Amino acid sequence: MTLHGDLSTLDLAGLLQNLETHQKDGVLRLETKAGEREIYFDKGQISLVTYQGRPDLVEVLVASRMITEQQLELAKKKRRGSGKSLCETLVGRRTIREDDLVAVAHARLLDEACEIVSAEGGAFTFTEGAIPRGVFDPEERRLRLRLPAGPLLLESARREDHWRLIRERVPSDTAHFVVQHVPRAPEDPAAAELQATLLDGLDGTRGVTEVMARFPHRRFEAYQLLAGLVEARAVREAAATDISKLASESVLVDKVRARALVDRGLEASPRNLELLKQKARMAEGAGEVDQAVEALKMVVHMHLEAGETGEAQAELDHLKDLAASDPSIWEKSFQLALDDGRYEDAVSEGKELSELYKGPGLFKKAKAVISQLVDLEPESWELVRELARLRAETGERKLAIQELESFGEARLAEAEYPLAARVFEEVLALDPRRKSATETLDLIQSGEHERHCARMRRLKRRVLLGLSILALAGWLGYEGTARRAYVQTVHEVWIDNLIEDGRYEEAAGRFDDLRARFPFATTGWYDARLRARDLRTEQAPRVVDEE
Repeated sequence: MTLHGDLSTLDLAGLLQNLETHQKDGVLRLETKAGEREIYFDKGQISLVTYQGRPDLVEVLVASRMITEQQLELAKKKRRGSGKSLCETLVGRRTIREDDLVAVAHARLLDEACEIVSAEGGAFTFTEGAIPRGVFDPEERRLRLRLPAGPLLLESARREDHWRLIRERVPSDTAHFVVQHVPRAPEDPAAAELQATLLDGLDGTRGVTEVMARFPHRRFEAYQLLAGLVEARAVREAAATDISKLASESVLVDKVRARALVDRGLEASPRNLELLKQKARMAEGAGEVDQAVEALKMVVHMHLEAGETGEAQAELDHLKDLAASDPSIWEKSFQLALDDGRYEDAVSEGKELSELYKGPGLFKKAKAVISQLVDLEPESWELVRELARLRAETGERKLAIQELESFGEARLAEAEYPLAARVFEEVLALDPRRKSATETLDLIQSGEHERHCARMRRLKRRVLLGLSILALAGWLGYEGTARRAYVQTVHEVWIDNLIEDGRYEEAAGRFDDLRARFPFATTGWYDARLRARDLRTEQAPRVVDEE
C-alpha cells in the first residue's frame, strides 16, 4: 500500500496515530523546510530516522564522549571477521554498556522525532513494507527502538513551548558565547556533567551549532541549559572584539579554525574593521587572493566613510599589489588622489586606470579619465595626444582634430616647432586628407613657418619702435607746449603786478588753470602745482600780520 498527501491538508499527528492504530510497517517520506526526512515505522511506531548528513550511531557515541576515537578504531579491528556489528563489539569489549547504548540511541531518536512533529511539513508519501536495505543506520536497526505516538506527541508539544523560550535567549545557532562566571554545579551528577561539558565548549571559538554537536543525544536538554545560563547572565554572546582577540590567539595554533572564527564573527558583525583586516591577512596568507581583496575593499570603504583618507590610501596601495588588474581599485585610488589635491599622484593613477580600461575596450571610460588629466596638465603633449586618440575611438574624431590643431597652434606661437610638427602629424594620422594640416606641416618642416614668424617678429619690433618714437615725439611736443604756457603765465603775472599788489590768490588761480589745461605734462603737474602752492603759502603770513 502507498499513501500520498500533503500536511497542509492533513495533520501529522493524525497520520502518526492512524499508522499506529493499524500497526503499519513502512517508510514515511516527508518534505520539511529542513529537507527530506525518511521515517521507518515498526508496528505503527517510529523506529528509525534518516536524512542527508545525519551522523551514524557510532559517530554520536564519539561526539557525546561515551567512547573515544581510539576505542572505536580498536573495535573496528576486533570486529573484522567476527560477523558482529561495531556496537556489538563495543558492548562485548565492555567499552560501553548495552543500556547506555540504547539510552543514547533512544534519546537521539526522540529528539529527532519531536523536531519532525514540530516542523512545518509539506508533501508526504507512505510506502508499506519491510526496512529497505542501505537506507537506515544498521547499528540502530539492531536495537529495534520504538516510539509510541501518544507519548511522542505529548513530549513534542511540551518541547515546542520550551523552544519558544529558548529562541528568545538563543536566537541564532551561529552565535558565539563566552562564560562570564562559572555557576554552581547542579546536585544531580548527570546534570552537573552536562553543564560542565557545555561550559567547556562556550569559549567563544565555537558557534552554538558546533557546541551542540557534543550533545547529539541530549540536544534539547543542552539548549535548555544554555538558555538558562544566558538568562542567569552566566554566559553572554561574544562581541566582535572578543572574536577578533580569540582569532588572533588561535591563528598560531590552528589557522583553519581561526579563519572560521573570523568568518563567523563577520556574519554577526559584517562591518567590524578589525575582523575584516584579520580576514584579509588570513586569506592572503592562505593564498586566497580574491577573499583578501574583497575584505580589503570593505576596509577601504569604511576608512573613507570615517574620513581616514591616509589609511584608505595605504590599503589601496596594498590592494594594487594583490590585484593590479582590478579597475575598481585604481578608480578609488585615482578619485582619492584628486580629492586630496595630490595631482601628480592623480596623473600617475589615471594613466594606469586608462590602460586597464583600454584592455577590454572600455574606451569611453578611459577617455573620461584622460580628459580629467588634461584639465590638470593642459600642456602635456602625451595626455593631449592620448585624449585625441580616445576621442577618435569613441566617434569624436572631429573634436579630436580640433583640439589637436588648437594645441598645435599654441605650440607654434611658443616657437616649439618640433613639437608642433608632431602635433600636426597626429592630425594627419586621424585625417590624412586634412589640407590645412598638410600645409602647416610643410611650412614647419621646410622652415618657412619659422622664417615667416621671424619676419613677423622683426616687423612687430619695428612697428613697436616706430609707435614708441611717435608717442615720445608727441609727448615731447605736449611737454614743450606746456612749458611755453608756463613761461607765458609767469610773464603775465609779472606784467599785471599781481604779486606786488598782493593778489596772490588770483596769481595762484592762473597756475591752477595751467594745470587743468595740461594735466599729463610734468610742467603742469609739478611746476605749476608748486608755484600755486608757494603763492598761497606766501599770502597766509601777510593776512596774519594785517590782523
